Amino acid sequence: MRWQEHEMRPVNDTSYSNATRFSVVFCVLAALMLPVGYFMISYESLLRIMETEAEINSKLVSRVISTNPELWRYETIRIEEILAHRPRSGTAEIRRVFDKKTLVAESVNALKPPQVTASFVISNNGEAVGRFEIRRSILPILMKSGIMAIIGLGFGLLLYRLLPFRDLIKSGKMLQDTNDFLLKVMEASTNSLVVLDLDGNIQMLNGRFEVLSGCSREELLGRHFCTLFTDDTRPQVHAKVHTVLKESAENITFETVLPRHDGTVKSLVCGAVPLFSEGTISGLVVSVDDVTERIKAEEERLVQERHFQQTQKLESLGVLAGGIAHDFNNILSIVLGYCYVIKDDIDPLSSYFEYVQKIEEAANRAADLCRQMLSYAGKNELQHTPINLRALVEDIVGMLHSGIKKNVAIKFDVHDELVSIVDSSQIQQVVMNLIINAAEAIGDNNGTIRISLTEVDLPEGRVEMDFTGTAIRAARYVCLEVSDTGCGMDPETQDRIFEPFYTTKFAGRGLGMSATLGIIRSHDGALQLSSTPGAGTTFKIYLPLPEASVPDDNMPTTGQAPSVKVSGGTILLIDDEEELRVLGPAWLDKIGFSTITAANGREALDIYRKHSGRIDLILLDLLMSEMDGIETYRQVREVSRAIPIIFCSGCSIKELSADILEDEHVGFLKKPYDPDQLRSALFDRLVPGRG
Repeated sequence: MRWQEHEMRPVNDTSYSNATRFSVVFCVLAALMLPVGYFMISYESLLRIMETEAEINSKLVSRVISTNPELWRYETIRIEEILAHRPRSGTAEIRRVFDKKTLVAESVNALKPPQVTASFVISNNGEAVGRFEIRRSILPILMKSGIMAIIGLGFGLLLYRLLPFRDLIKSGKMLQDTNDFLLKVMEASTNSLVVLDLDGNIQMLNGRFEVLSGCSREELLGRHFCTLFTDDTRPQVHAKVHTVLKESAENITFETVLPRHDGTVKSLVCGAVPLFSEGTISGLVVSVDDVTERIKAEEERLVQERHFQQTQKLESLGVLAGGIAHDFNNILSIVLGYCYVIKDDIDPLSSYFEYVQKIEEAANRAADLCRQMLSYAGKNELQHTPINLRALVEDIVGMLHSGIKKNVAIKFDVHDELVSIVDSSQIQQVVMNLIINAAEAIGDNNGTIRISLTEVDLPEGRVEMDFTGTAIRAARYVCLEVSDTGCGMDPETQDRIFEPFYTTKFAGRGLGMSATLGIIRSHDGALQLSSTPGAGTTFKIYLPLPEASVPDDNMPTTGQAPSVKVSGGTILLIDDEEELRVLGPAWLDKIGFSTITAANGREALDIYRKHSGRIDLILLDLLMSEMDGIETYRQVREVSRAIPIIFCSGCSIKELSADILEDEHVGFLKKPYDPDQLRSALFDRLVPGRG
């Protein structure tokens, strides 16, 4: 099929061939008119002459018969005399007389084929008794007709030259070439193309549209274009087509969806352009671009980008929270330090003692906030021990059950004893946060909290995503699932629920869920979240199961040794917080130590090189702006391999590298600390056999 735009109808592939054949046949017919006409006229004339002569001769024979009716068959001589008469034209011919059955007489001349015959009945008294036959050659007529044919051929060639047949053939060839070109362009197009008539019926399409629609060409041709679409999108498509056909819009673009027989739905971008014939619209061409995969890829890209941004935001907030907690811990260390100093100097029965105790309690609550912020940042110190998670969860549920409203039912589904190496206090905090959040989501309505513990194996090749869209590492996990039938969360709340200080409650600090996320990450775990407004929320917590054996590489920390008397010696206190450099010597003096202070690592190195012989221990702040604790430690170790060093930080011991943790002369003291913890740390490092 070809498309002839101005006529808006299919053009057959043989149009050019037919035009060529018509031109040739017309000229041939024109050339044959003269010889054929001459032949037919001459042939008819010859037949009439022969029939006339046959009639005349049959009458002459009839006279012979009338003289002797019984014996005329034997009058051969007389009849042959009649047959011997030559025609006026002098043309050679064969004459014969027959009775009813046999030849009576004949006049034979040599004739060349082809021949023509004429005969007439011989009668006697009205009764047919024989017939007279004349036969002549038509070769002379054919020869003259051939001459006429040559003349006619020249006439036909003259017509072919004079009439516009060549232009007609050339135009037909150009039309066919154009249609071939258009068809190749349509088939080579990356878009699906379809041509509609004024009624919107499909008149032509390329192979891509056939594949896109899922229908065969026979099913599509003649079908109304709008019937391919659903009831929801059909009015829109019809309106766009009508705009082009009836309102003469030059070009229009629209988006829609196309359902297929196999159940899939294609997203399309369509462009419609009108076709013109003699200045009026005769149809339109619709270009259809399948953007399904492009839209899907864009949606996946946006999801990944959103997850990436969410991850970056949480990481940034973690860094911010860790930095704030560090600075805040320094401030709390100062507040609590002065509280301890004042309490030692005033009478416990004094009213001021109670005031100082209130300040200490408030500072400890603030320290608890710092610990939660550090948990979110993943910088809190972990005490890993083998924990039976079933027993832990059962204890938490039992403890919280009495405090949860009666309208909330708790269903616990745990069958196996699952043991993981975790920090029990922090996992308790995670379980409590999830159950309390679930109960608050249910509110005053009747609802259910379901808690389950299962073992999950994520092998290589099985991809599970956490709530940020990051793939969960392949391993064996304990999966703690807490689901509720509460109010659920919208997407915006889900995106922000783990941000520090974000809360939807009238009362709350907004640190519970952020600390939960930090604790899970610090345990190399993962978290999944699914929620629907009005339907409830489900949290899944993945905690790695231990391998066959897990080495205990925890370093001794402060607060574990009993309060002891230890005194004498000089401490090098290194801290960039001036108030701590003022407060520290007061504490150490009460314990019985003299103190040298330094504001940063460089100053401390200069002091240690000058007074290394009288310095017994170094109290080293981990995070400092000028030469931090790690770098200071390495510089000191170049001078002395055995000087005891205690790192002080509000962050976790995990901030120290493995080679530092393996140093037997290194300890760790977590800020804020009290005098007893400081005394225990000094005792551990200075008393032989205690470290």
